[in-house]
Formats: sequence, C-alpha cells, structure tokens
Amino acid sequence: RIIQRLVMRRLINKYATNIIAVSEGTMSSAWGEQWRQDLRCNVVYNGIDWHCFQGKADRLGVFREFGIPATSQLVIHVGNFGVAKNHTRIISIFKKLILKTNCCLLLVGKRRK
Repeated sequence: RIIQRLVMRRLINKYATNIIAVSEGTMSSAWGEQWRQDLRCNVVYNGIDWHCFQGKADRLGVFREFGIPATSQLVIHVGNFGVAKNHTRIISIFKKLILKTNCCLLLVGKRRK
C-alpha cells in the first residue's frame, strides 16, 4: 500500500489538472499543508458547491412541509440508510441533544434493499 500511494502521488502530481477534496482537513491529510499554494487544489465541501444555495433556502417552507415548529432547530443527516451510516448512533446522540434543546431530526436518504 505504501508503494501504491507513492506511485499514485507522483502520477497525480505530474498529470492532474485539478485536485479536489471534501474538506481542508482531508486535503491537508492527503496532500500536505502546502496544498494551499498549489492552484490545482480545491475544496468542495461534501462534494456539493454550497455557494449556489446561499440565499435560496426556504427555511420556513421546509419546516411547514415536515410539520416542524418554526421555533425548533433542525438537525439534518443526509446519507443512505445502510448499516455503514450508523443511524443507531445518530439517534442515540440525538436523544441526548433533544434533552437540551428544542430540535427535530430529519433523516434524508435512499432506503437500501
């Protein structure tokens, strides 16, 4: 695996025109702290360019659609409903959160067969 990573890093460095990661931490881990100086390196959070959604959210419309009180905080988890997403842990964490705040949990994803 070490040899594979070394070879892949050299190939990426030589041939890649764009290097993308889902967070700054991921980019730093994979490419080193100097990634900011490389113009090919970009961070696209969670694979979605969230800038195109700024100012377009209809918060109250979402609350109405799901019957959530407007004064609540909304916690959203997006991911398929497979075992790997560990929904049991998400719910156990949410149980502790709901004791301290007025919030609702919305799970969004595709059901696995």
